[in-house]
Amino acid sequence: MQFNSSEQNYRAHLQQQLSVARRTLLGVVVMTLINLVLLLTDGDTYLVFSASIPYYLTFLGKVIDNGFGAMIENGTYTATGLVMALAILAVYLLPWFGSKKRGGWLYLGAGLLCLDLLALAAVSLLLFDSITGTAVDILIHIVAIVQIGKGAKAYKTLKDLPPEISYTVVTDNL
Repeated sequence: MQFNSSEQNYRAHLQQQLSVARRTLLGVVVMTLINLVLLLTDGDTYLVFSASIPYYLTFLGKVIDNGFGAMIENGTYTATGLVMALAILAVYLLPWFGSKKRGGWLYLGAGLLCLDLLALAAVSLLLFDSITGTAVDILIHIVAIVQIGKGAKAYKTLKDLPPEISYTVVTDNL
């Protein structure tokens, strides 16, 4: 039998925040991969819960290959953009893998998404003169950054807590 259920609830809450942060980071990678596939197959859908920089790099390569409107298949620039995009996604996976044992890796994941948010805002301002068209994407980036940051903080708090102690009650069955 264990006592101090409030401490157990607190630990469970912190572990849940850590788990949500890891799933959020993996979700960004998966959704970005889906967006890249949609881009390369000329799909007309864009999922907002994804990283922008990898998408922009692939899109830029595709635009250059297509001669800014010509109907040419994906070529060298598209492939180059895609390789760079996949390399960036591999960097996003580092904090996901690393946070399995050390949650401090999540700070890197939050930092990467912060840089991606800045790139998203910059592209929005440069191309559209406004961020209102990408407001939902920006908001989702902020939510993801907060979730990942909470997970990193939860890991630090869990690490600083004293080890969990289990008490047993011995009863006499006479």
